[in-house]
Amino acid sequence: MRINHDEAAVFSEKTTQKWLGEKFWTPLERPSMAGEDFAYYLEKHNGAFLMIGNGENSAVLHNSNFDFNDDALRNGIIFLTGATLDYLAS
Repeated sequence: MRINHDEAAVFSEKTTQKWLGEKFWTPLERPSMAGEDFAYYLEKHNGAFLMIGNGENSAVLHNSNFDFNDDALRNGIIFLTGATLDYLAS
């Protein structure tokens, strides 16, 4: 079974809470790779697969009612920028 590396997952949680706030981190009850091949990267490098989310009222992917929440881009950019700054500072 391929899973996130603990150190990367903890780093991601702390980064999210620092830059976006605690309410933006929600551990999944049933983690899923959702058909991604990212797990193969984790065989060679430490990392974590995260889901940015699209909002609680969003239709699921591959549904004719799905509409990407553009506000999610803002959160993704903040997370990635914050993670970069925190990583470089460590």
